[in-house]
Amino acid sequence: MNAQRILAVLAAVLFVGAVGLATVGPRMVSLGAVLSYLSATAETGLHNWLVRVIAPWAWEYVARPLLIRPAWLPLGSLGLICAGVALSLPARDATRRSHRRS
Repeated sequence: MNAQRILAVLAAVLFVGAVGLATVGPRMVSLGAVLSYLSATAETGLHNWLVRVIAPWAWEYVARPLLIRPAWLPLGSLGLICAGVALSLPARDATRRSHRRS
């Protein structure tokens, strides 16, 4: 399978997930609320894992401001990025044929 198809399918799945989360989920649930719910169900705590994986400064200045955004926004944004990359990749190149007959 080529990368263009994989990215297009991934974009479609992310868009469907974003629309599903926006319509079925609670009205304007923030990403922080979703992460705290997931952290409460996880054994080790998602917050501690995220701080350990990304640097503490990145958590404070990059990730934390995103927590007030709607929960569907990261899915939609990643879907938009995947769709853009899939469209900008060159299409499968068929063998070029000369229009002149020999």
